[in-house]
Amino acid sequence: MSWPISTPSQIAARQIQDLRSALGLPDDAEVNEVTRALAGAWSGSAYELLLFQRVLADELMPDRATEWLPRHASIWDVPRRQPTKARGAALAEGAANLPLPAGIAVTSSKGQLYTTTASIALDAAGQGMVDLVAAEAGSAGNLPSGAVLTLVSPIAGLTGQALTVGSDGLTGGLDIEDIEDWRGRILDEIRNPAAGGTVTDYERWARQVVGASGLVAVYPEWGGLGTVGVIVALPGGGGVPSPAQIAEIEAVMAANRPVTAAVIVLPALLLPVNHTIALTPDTTTTRAAVTTALQAFYGLSRIGEAIPLSRIGEAISAAPGEDSHVLISPTAAITPTRRQLPVLGSITWVSP
Repeated sequence: MSWPISTPSQIAARQIQDLRSALGLPDDAEVNEVTRALAGAWSGSAYELLLFQRVLADELMPDRATEWLPRHASIWDVPRRQPTKARGAALAEGAANLPLPAGIAVTSSKGQLYTTTASIALDAAGQGMVDLVAAEAGSAGNLPSGAVLTLVSPIAGLTGQALTVGSDGLTGGLDIEDIEDWRGRILDEIRNPAAGGTVTDYERWARQVVGASGLVAVYPEWGGLGTVGVIVALPGGGGVPSPAQIAEIEAVMAANRPVTAAVIVLPALLLPVNHTIALTPDTTTTRAAVTTALQAFYGLSRIGEAIPLSRIGEAISAAPGEDSHVLISPTAAITPTRRQLPVLGSITWVSP
């Protein structure tokens, strides 16, 4: 709730009443135009001061601050997570032993630019994996396995003048932390100070790297007595952390964990869930609505948590325009392992 303040007209009315009291006049005594003009002028200045007071009242509280939020973050040592670039490897095919220099520029079908980070030579079979980094930081740089990247400038001997993203995809690209996610981490630091290695502590330490919306599962005795398993996925369907981000999380853990705890940080394993649906009415618009509903539904899934079939059916039924449907597959509840994160896979539409 914002700091309550009076309107200029209310302030002016109070000032006129104060003048009546100071002069010993009755409450309903008439005042002249000069007095009303002075009260109106004073009320404007007083109103500006009250507005400033409201701003200060909001900015002093981290749950409402805007301009001063970075100051609150500095006090509580919760810096805003900065954007990161997607990284990964891609397959190059061409002439045997073909040398490929660092700095080769390639683009995705959506126009995202990437460059190779090291020089390699293809093997005798004409194949080799090249490391890539996105030119721009952000989640838009993440790509799935199998995505094709086209060379900006041709290289003689390279098949198709293209690279194919490897099995791990290009991952780790994150947008700058959302302001409300940042605020949430600041408030979490205030409300739940470090308590010597609780589950909340490990979740907070991991989210220093992947942000407040990052998915974190913490398992005591993951690898035996005295060990803690921390499984991490990126927010917003961004996939899994890159090796560099895992290393960064490990460094944060090492600096904060109890000295007796052996922390094991691992990226989540994505578990694509494929669907076969008979939809009524089976139209392009309804299919798109169901797809959007399922994307939102799986965006709320959690690492290691089972998903009952009934909840999938509820998500489909909530799509605008859907009258009825038959969920042909999956046929049983989704039961991920402790390290798996269910994500939306393919959708096959069949006639109702």
